[in-house]
Amino acid sequence: MAIIRLAALFVALSVNAHLISCTTGGGVIGRAKSKYSSCATNVVQQPGEINRGGAVVFNPKLDLHGPVKESSDLFIHFNAFPLCGIITPAPTIWRVGSAQIDGHYFLLTGPYGIKNRLFHIVKSVGHNNSYKIMFCPSGSSCKAVGLFIDADGLHRLGLTDTSLDVVFVKAK
Repeated sequence: MAIIRLAALFVALSVNAHLISCTTGGGVIGRAKSKYSSCATNVVQQPGEINRGGAVVFNPKLDLHGPVKESSDLFIHFNAFPLCGIITPAPTIWRVGSAQIDGHYFLLTGPYGIKNRLFHIVKSVGHNNSYKIMFCPSGSSCKAVGLFIDADGLHRLGLTDTSLDVVFVKAK
């Protein structure tokens, strides 16, 4: 597995990458269903290091096809559109849910828009070549994206004081 620095990964535009956790014993970022939804709209850490999960694409808010820069407003979305039901594609854009579940605000996927959908990538201090994802709503301070295990055992990404450090692995 080749770990890629942010600058090298995003020289080309719209590069697909897997986000792999480096702080919780491996695993990847993907999506899953929960008892609260019939579609795979929850942004989660999937079990195991072999399963890389869904590749994501980062798009700058001001130029959807421009270069990605640290600490700038970004949309994050999964690059695949799995079906939700028979013919409806599941949403792919990461967003913060508007209601707390189990006392936390979790990441979900939804349609394009600006509200609750702006993130930053910030270099992490703790691990070589690792980054953290921050939720940064317009005009507000940023909040770290971290990992929670909900009542059903699902490893969900949500807003926390402790970030989940990740590395980027270029998708094939």
